[in-house]
Amino acid sequence: MANFKLNSVLVATESGGTVTLDSAVTGNTAITGLGTVTAGTLGAGSILNGTRLTDLKSSDGGESAITCDASGYVTFPQQPSFLVKHTTDGQIADCNGVIPFNDVFWQNGISYSTSTHKATVPVTGLYYFRAFTITKDDVQHAMSMRSTQGTHTYTHSYGPTWNRIAVDLLWEGTASQEVWPELDLSGSSSYWHGGMYSAFYGYLIG
Repeated sequence: MANFKLNSVLVATESGGTVTLDSAVTGNTAITGLGTVTAGTLGAGSILNGTRLTDLKSSDGGESAITCDASGYVTFPQQPSFLVKHTTDGQIADCNGVIPFNDVFWQNGISYSTSTHKATVPVTGLYYFRAFTITKDDVQHAMSMRSTQGTHTYTHSYGPTWNRIAVDLLWEGTASQEVWPELDLSGSSSYWHGGMYSAFYGYLIG
C-alpha cells in the first residue's frame, strides 16, 4: 500500500477508476479506493489510501522503471547490472594486471568490454562490484578493484596450493566511468581458474 499526505485535494466525480478534480477536500480526510488521478497536484495534508502501483515509467514514458504484480512483488526491469566469466573452465596462465574475463552472461545498462575487460557505468550513483577467482601455487597473490578514479580496494591470498581470492567494492561513480579487477599487477606470475571458479559482476544500488 502507498500512502500520500495532502493539504488539500480537489475532488468531484469518480467514474471507472478515474477521479476528476474540481471541489476542495481539506484537512486529514481519507480518500479510499482511488484508481487513476488524472488532474491536480498531490501535496502534503490529506491521506490517499488504496493507491495501486503496477507500472512506474521512465521520465519519457518509454521504459518500465518499477513494476509491481498482484502479489506485491516489486521489480526494477532497467536496474543496471552485469555478470562476466571466462570461457575456459580451468587453469589459465599468467594474468598480470586487468583480469581478462571474456564471457558475458548478461549486461543491462552496465556495459562490459571483452576487449578492454572493463565495465562502464551508465549513470552517476552508488554501485556494488565483486570479483573472485582461484589462484594456483603456494605464493601470495594480490587482487585489487580499480576504476577511472584510481585503486579502491586491495587484498592478498595466502597458501596452500589453491587460494580463493576475492575483492568487493562499494563505489560512488560517475556516468561513463570504468571499473575493473586486477590480479598481480606487480609483475609476479600467476595461474588462475576460469569457468565456474571466477566471475566479475556488479549492479547499481541507487
